[in-house]
Amino acid sequence: MKKYLILTSLVFAGILSITGCGPQAPAEAEIRAMIVGTYCEGDYRLELTDSTYMNRKFVKSPLRSGMVREACNGTYTLVYENESWILRFEADDSPGNSLFNDCKQDIVVWNKTDQFLIGTEPVTLTDLFDQVVLTKDACDDL
Repeated sequence: MKKYLILTSLVFAGILSITGCGPQAPAEAEIRAMIVGTYCEGDYRLELTDSTYMNRKFVKSPLRSGMVREACNGTYTLVYENESWILRFEADDSPGNSLFNDCKQDIVVWNKTDQFLIGTEPVTLTDLFDQVVLTKDACDDL
């Protein structure tokens, strides 16, 4: 009887170790619903739809008075790899007024250890030009 109890305990422990006891990754739909929206901070703005992005900022013109808009846009994907959800911005082939930045980059939005790295309320993402922290639904014109 004692051997049977020990064997059952070992089998049960093995099953628990296989299934993992850590936090489960959220579904892609949950992540997408959380990130879609408009993010702002000062002269920076990032807009995400279900699969596209537009990032822009206004900078002082070096040749004349006034402001010039720099922008890039394209598509993004959500990728789950290495127990993390990654927001992967694809490069803009012709970024507007930005010769130096095509906006291609990856942002880890969730990992098993730290959970949501972009916050949950409010959600924040970084600008694709200068890494300025932008807050969702913080735009003056909304």
